[in-house]
Amino acid sequence: MTAPEPGAVGDQRLAERLTRLEQQIRSFRALHVSEVGDLAKQLQTLVTIHADELQLVQDELSQILAEIVARRADGTTSAQRDLPPQGDPAANSPKRAAWLAAEELRRAPKSRRELLFGGERDGKDDPGLPSS
Repeated sequence: MTAPEPGAVGDQRLAERLTRLEQQIRSFRALHVSEVGDLAKQLQTLVTIHADELQLVQDELSQILAEIVARRADGTTSAQRDLPPQGDPAANSPKRAAWLAAEELRRAPKSRRELLFGGERDGKDDPGLPSS
């Protein structure tokens, strides 16, 4: 029996390790290429969804603008549209007047204090002011 050369076993072991390492790198590359491809598909889906949502917003804004232009062309104002019909028997009722006044107050801008504490506009129920 002849003794193996001292470096032959070591070289063979290194060659096997290098072959396994090359295989691992190929597998790693294939795995990550497919993962990146999947991520690209997901990203494209999100881009499409966002574009569709923005288009819906743009369509809605266009419809609102068209409605405003049409109303201006009619010559009617928002105050005229809020008036009761001529044949409405409740047009001059005190309940309707009270309701319209309440609606006007509700639509009017409120201060931060009114929003937070809900006080009346004249300061009666305002917790930040001392009562007289």
